[in-house]
Amino acid sequence: MLEALKFVRGAVAKKSPIPILTHFSIREGLVKGYNGAITLCSPIPLNLDCQPKAEPFVRAIQACEDTVHLALTPAGRLTVKSGKFRVHVECSPEEFPDAVPTGVRNDADLTGLIAALKALEPLIAEDASRPWARSILIQDGCLYATNNIILVQYWIGIQTPGRICISHAAVNELIRIGLDPIAIQTDTDNSITFHYGEDRWLKTHVVTQEWPDLNRVLNRESTQEPFPEQLFQSLDLIAPFADKTRDVWFAKGGVTTSLVDQEGATQEVEELYPQGWYDIDQLRSLNGLIDTADFSMYPAPVLFFGMEGALRGAIVGRKDGTYPPASE
Repeated sequence: MLEALKFVRGAVAKKSPIPILTHFSIREGLVKGYNGAITLCSPIPLNLDCQPKAEPFVRAIQACEDTVHLALTPAGRLTVKSGKFRVHVECSPEEFPDAVPTGVRNDADLTGLIAALKALEPLIAEDASRPWARSILIQDGCLYATNNIILVQYWIGIQTPGRICISHAAVNELIRIGLDPIAIQTDTDNSITFHYGEDRWLKTHVVTQEWPDLNRVLNRESTQEPFPEQLFQSLDLIAPFADKTRDVWFAKGGVTTSLVDQEGATQEVEELYPQGWYDIDQLRSLNGLIDTADFSMYPAPVLFFGMEGALRGAIVGRKDGTYPPASE
């Protein structure tokens, strides 16, 4: 029972102007949670029809050390009893906003989906003015993510009808669950359902705002070179000395937080292209994702590849026309 509650718990609202969204729905052997954006459902071995307050119900079940007995009181509360322990949990009489999977089901091989989402989630934008960038795009067998400085395409082979954009909140919930779904289901009402087995699923609305054309950034010629092994270690070393602008330059035979002599921090890096100006934290976020790059493309977006060829992307450097020659 606790496993089912933990699965569904992620879709229960912590606080909401709609009180029912802080409750579970238990009915016909299923428990559901809904927070206004995501619905989670799991089988539960209970023959009850009630809507208990989620957090106290979970805590009550966790506190049980003996056989658990559940019963509804005449006042409409759910009694949880185990040995000498007993607690009464508030239930809501309101109508629960129920949902069920709809649309066309695709039992595709989704192995590796969660690993891909974990890799891309840190690159989802935080800019609320661009809802499309607050999602991960699934299209033509690939996942896409961008924070408007870095764009990444990850080939995974998932085939979906057209474009599907999954919100950041849904991505986080899929990662929390931590299991690759066994099927997906999409419908014309702009929703997608991820199935984990019989009657265990996650359903969410998709982001409807269109992504821009990505090919104009990614489909460019480049001369890829092995990524300097020292670079991430060097960036981590000098990052505490970067100022609030978080600037880092490729210069002086390595990376530096300042172009002024005797200022900032510098670390030598062999075989590094001698020119470029970036956000140091954005570069560091590529650690583990990048195998080769063409830094000579700067000041245009720099193309890179990684994950044994499964991933490609671009990072935009900073530029204002004042970058000094590499010899300075």
